[in-house]
Amino acid sequence: MRHRRGNARIGTPPPRGARGANSAAGQPLLRQALTLYRAGRPAEAGALFRQVLERDPGNADALHMLGAMACQAGDPGQGSALIGRAIEASPGMVAAHNSLGIALQQLGRIDEALASYDSAIWLRPDYAFAHYNRGNALFERRRFEDALASFDLAIRYKPDYADAHYNRGRTLQELGRLDEALSAYDRVIGLRPENAFVHYNRGNALYDLMRYDDALECYRHAVSLKPDYAEAHNNVGYVLKDQGRLEEASAAFERALQLSPRYAEAHYNLSLCRKFAPGDPRIARLEELYAREDTEGEDRVKLGFALGKARADAGAPDEAFRFFAEANRLRKAMLRYDISSDRGEFEDIVAAFSSAADVAALSPADTHAGPTPVFIVGMPRSGTTLVEQILASHSRVHGGGELPLLSQAVARVDWRHVSLSRDALMRIRAFYLRRIGRIGADRPFVTDKMPNNFRWIGFIRLALPEAKIVHVVRDPVAVCWSSFRTFFPSRGMAWSFYLEDVARYYGLYEGMMRFWAEKFPDGIHRIGYERLTESQEDETRRLLGFLGLPWEDAVMAFHRTGRTVRSASTTQVRQEMYRGSSEEWKKYESHLRPLIEALPH
Repeated sequence: MRHRRGNARIGTPPPRGARGANSAAGQPLLRQALTLYRAGRPAEAGALFRQVLERDPGNADALHMLGAMACQAGDPGQGSALIGRAIEASPGMVAAHNSLGIALQQLGRIDEALASYDSAIWLRPDYAFAHYNRGNALFERRRFEDALASFDLAIRYKPDYADAHYNRGRTLQELGRLDEALSAYDRVIGLRPENAFVHYNRGNALYDLMRYDDALECYRHAVSLKPDYAEAHNNVGYVLKDQGRLEEASAAFERALQLSPRYAEAHYNLSLCRKFAPGDPRIARLEELYAREDTEGEDRVKLGFALGKARADAGAPDEAFRFFAEANRLRKAMLRYDISSDRGEFEDIVAAFSSAADVAALSPADTHAGPTPVFIVGMPRSGTTLVEQILASHSRVHGGGELPLLSQAVARVDWRHVSLSRDALMRIRAFYLRRIGRIGADRPFVTDKMPNNFRWIGFIRLALPEAKIVHVVRDPVAVCWSSFRTFFPSRGMAWSFYLEDVARYYGLYEGMMRFWAEKFPDGIHRIGYERLTESQEDETRRLLGFLGLPWEDAVMAFHRTGRTVRSASTTQVRQEMYRGSSEEWKKYESHLRPLIEALPH
């Protein structure tokens, strides 16, 4: 959904106290050139800097500034050469070391860039610009904790450094520290209220915090400040789509595409909001973009999924499969996925709980005073979103959506290498209940429909024994095909991009659920997707009975429930119960032999 822009820039403040190698003859001309540069007249400034060099070829200030200007003009190769000459002429020029780092970073030479920033900091430890740019380089390397430390130092030495506060916010977002990210963005807004990018990224943090209306307000404010901001228009559409406001969402995606016609993500998002008929001119436009030689990477993947969906809508299953298969193949190659990584994790889970027979479940009375969690688990695309929407239509249930909290809680204990203990379970419990308390659930039950939580059922039973677990099952071929034809941005779904991998992952899932059934024979409610679509009231009554909830007619009209749904099924749950979706795969049966043959029998 989101394109997070930083304020990458060439930070070249005027050189200070490093003119030992420069002659005094060029100083008036140099000062005039710097004045023009600061006034935003780079062409005139450059001409004067070159005149300085004609008189004094080793003038470090002129070499530095011409190099920095070359980088700003998109020529970091020339820029690094000129700045390198400046440093040879005046090794103590702090700003030149900083600018050389920026040039090297633009060239993709991150390690050398970091060394240049370190040189600037060694010469002048309080040089905020070098700390800031060092943070940018570390961010690019995804060394987020180190990047955060650099941004903090930049702010220590320059408290009103708006760019440092902004990129600190982006880093905190990557670290999942969303409340702190909001505070950083608020600081930037105090310094630069008219900066559209900070309002946009503040919206991203709010979206991740599930404060959807607030996120939408931020995206719209970004658009008001920068009407040609295609990414912000796209994110306006994304929230509206999640809220079921498909006409408004489509208009926002269309506006993004008017501004940026090759914007693959907006094309993909728009494809999810509309049905394509045979001959729809938008299909030809998608195919034109897809065929371009310079359409590559994730853009090509998203356009491929959009075309697969369009061709499927238009009744051309063979063409649809071709696009789905090509997009999946490219995505798998990009992620370099190997199913052995997932197989290893599943084996580790089984081993941990096979040796945990003596660990007693915590008492539901252990510190819990909030709503009861309802975990809705199963394979992705199995119907978990539908089941959650039914439950969220009940007056006593808050629909929490797909929450990453349980995986985060489990990751905080060393369950692979240390036997499970009461202390570890208490930490998982405390983390999960504290975080789920922040989502604003004010009803007795709150759902968590992260499908892959089926891996953690053992932790749920031991650390959250009061929780309810609902397991949604669906026809194996139907659920695997639905996963294969869906674009999942998460790396954790990398198994979905190859038919044989999908089948093998399904086998891992099935084996895991058999293990949990043997380990914990009671307390997991199984609901069949196909049976739910055929006998909606009967299955819904059984589900409510498992939770101890009274019947309410609203659960039968779940498609009218107004709530934000973050899921690949966000558009489907706005419709009445649909029978027969598990038969859709038969249109593609001739292409699915590798999947069918690899599924466990």
